[in-house]
Amino acid sequence: MNEGADWAVMVEPWGRAVLVDHRGVCVSLDGPIGKLVSLMVEANGGRWGGFPDVVGASGDRILLREAKVGGTRDRLRQNQHDFLRAMRRSFGERVDPAVVEWDIDP
Repeated sequence: MNEGADWAVMVEPWGRAVLVDHRGVCVSLDGPIGKLVSLMVEANGGRWGGFPDVVGASGDRILLREAKVGGTRDRLRQNQHDFLRAMRRSFGERVDPAVVEWDIDP
């Protein structure tokens, strides 16, 4: 939201997909945010695998943010690369991906 996102949700795809907004409130898959996320699942071959931790929008841009812990074995997996390729094919230059690395040591 600090980058000027119009909206952003955390995506939890384990089991049943859940979207959580910046206030910690679940977001319906039936609304406009859910509609875009559903189009993204469709573009990814009907799979949730590879979805980033956070999906958002700023105007026409689709923001994709993946959080990784620096200095560990936490890294992008093949299905995440495949997901991004699918998003680029479907949404082109609208896709704005980034990896956010954070350090767990004080």
